[in-house]
Amino acid sequence: GITLDQSLPTSTIISPVMGGFYKASTWPGSISGTAADTISGLNKVEVSTDSATWNLATGTSTWSYALTPSTDGTYSYYSKATDNATNLQSPVASVTSVVYDTTNPTGSWNSPADNVTISGSTTLDVTAADSLSGVASVKFQHKISTATSFTDIATGTWDTTPLALGQYTIRAVITDKSGNVTNVDRTIYVAAVITSISNFT
Repeated sequence: GITLDQSLPTSTIISPVMGGFYKASTWPGSISGTAADTISGLNKVEVSTDSATWNLATGTSTWSYALTPSTDGTYSYYSKATDNATNLQSPVASVTSVVYDTTNPTGSWNSPADNVTISGSTTLDVTAADSLSGVASVKFQHKISTATSFTDIATGTWDTTPLALGQYTIRAVITDKSGNVTNVDRTIYVAAVITSISNFT
């Protein structure tokens, strides 16, 4: 018998996700998704980076196309399915604003000054920047010179009163939205707080 198929096939991009942030280690390595056609069945799925030039994907109902961006940037990806009756998906599927960022954020200390001596509380302040995915977080840490690991500082106001006296490294851990991390260190010294001065005559 003759099967009349005037319905359009569909495809959906599952990975990467719309508006997703990726770095080299989290990039999926391919554009992948699913497709369907209820009457004549799927013939092929194609993928594009510009909706003009199309490349044949591997698979049909579940498909993928190996691709990794060659440079950092913001990308859009497209897919379209064709069924066995040559019906072409319309409109094509797309994911946009996909950020591929392999560059670490930058940062510099504003306060405290390098090699300064601190007694009591001090304000921790850095300038952090990331030109592509943007800065997601800045976390402060400290360790005394004899320690091997850092301890988190809960807020941007650091109370050194409970700490042992001596030389410390304070660290700003800057993370961008793609998960790239930069550590910016500074050396300071913690001194005792003088609470009173006795006058002798």
